Amino acid sequence: VSIFGTLTLFISQLITSSTEYVEWEGEKAASRSNGGGSNVAVRYVARQIAMLASLAAGVFFSSRLDLEALGNTTRTFGVIYLWTKFSEFCRATSIPVAINMLLTSVGLWKASHWFHRKAAQDPGFVKKWFADGFTKSA
Repeated sequence: VSIFGTLTLFISQLITSSTEYVEWEGEKAASRSNGGGSNVAVRYVARQIAMLASLAAGVFFSSRLDLEALGNTTRTFGVIYLWTKFSEFCRATSIPVAINMLLTSVGLWKASHWFHRKAAQDPGFVKKWFADGFTKSA
């Protein structure tokens, strides 16, 4: 349950948190006719809050209830969510796709080197970080 339920939850929330998501056909036409519409913006922000709250709840409950699969799935979708928001930012600011891919690759490369360096200093670091979660005290 902690794997397939969270997969279903986070996949649906990734879809609805996208800037391309339209709740119903009239919303897109209304946003075009009134110059974007504040109602559309409010709904978009509400969907972002729902996604972030779900991610925070997943990390919290996975660490408190020792549900390792829930924690791993939540953290994975957290990274995917951040990447999609970065991609939306690049599209909104007309940053070319190649630059987006380059910045994403460099960011992940730097993160992997940081993890490698920390793991070399403290061999139990990676296990502690993923097994204990963010909210448990050491």
